[in-house]
Amino acid sequence: VSERGGPGLLDNGCATSTSSTSLLEGGTVDESRTESLESGGGRRSNEGTHTSARSAQRQRAVDAGEAAVAAALGALLVLQAEGVQMGRVIVAHAQLAVFHKRHLYEMLRLGVVLCFDGVGTTWPAPDVAVARDPLGDAAGEAKLARLVAELAHRGFASQLLVSHAISSAMQFCRFGGAGFLHVHRSFFPTARALGLSAADESKITKGNAARVFSWWRPPPPPERLVRHWECSACHGVFTEAVNPTEALPTDQNYYEKFDFRYCSTACLAAHRKAAYKLPFSSPRPTK
Repeated sequence: VSERGGPGLLDNGCATSTSSTSLLEGGTVDESRTESLESGGGRRSNEGTHTSARSAQRQRAVDAGEAAVAAALGALLVLQAEGVQMGRVIVAHAQLAVFHKRHLYEMLRLGVVLCFDGVGTTWPAPDVAVARDPLGDAAGEAKLARLVAELAHRGFASQLLVSHAISSAMQFCRFGGAGFLHVHRSFFPTARALGLSAADESKITKGNAARVFSWWRPPPPPERLVRHWECSACHGVFTEAVNPTEALPTDQNYYEKFDFRYCSTACLAAHRKAAYKLPFSSPRPTK
């Protein structure tokens, strides 16, 4: 209320409830009541601002997740068209799609494995997790646990992985984070309470990881690079390794004289007796 009796605004932007009529009629302002209204209105305004900012942060994270999920789905379709075995593809950061289940089901029907990582990503700095991940609080994590239980119940348990994805010291317990044991101590108990079976939990925590990381087999050793050479006397053809470290015990020994190479001392002796004339040929020596 303005000093002259007209309606006005306090510093916090909230009008008082004292009527302007009473002031115009010569009434006085109840200062204690005005101060109380200023204080209470300010708290309500600040709380509302904080809530709005938090909601805006969450919405931005959800929107970013929508774009990321759409891009990932498009990439998967390209891989499938190129003949990639989709069961060997792991889609990380699948928690970004927790608000877009339609895309998740489309990915699962392609046969890929979804990895929900960042479980327990709590940070000492307030709201940091919310700003970068829509599942940065306990309520969001419960939503993810419910989603994992739902996907497993619908038959996709063999295509799910869950990880804490620790990548910073701030995620260690000693620095205020959830630590390495959060997934087993908190997330899966929540998921079990929401319907995840023990068998499906075992698949997610043991069987799936063992399967998806064991498909790789070491390739056979590359074929060694060899070159052919011909005995200058008997004209037998032999091979030798280009790289000396790849030489085999079965490789033919040779002897050299001038620019000639021989497969045996018998061939060398025969050519020497002919004074190394060319052309020259001798019988292949018997072993």
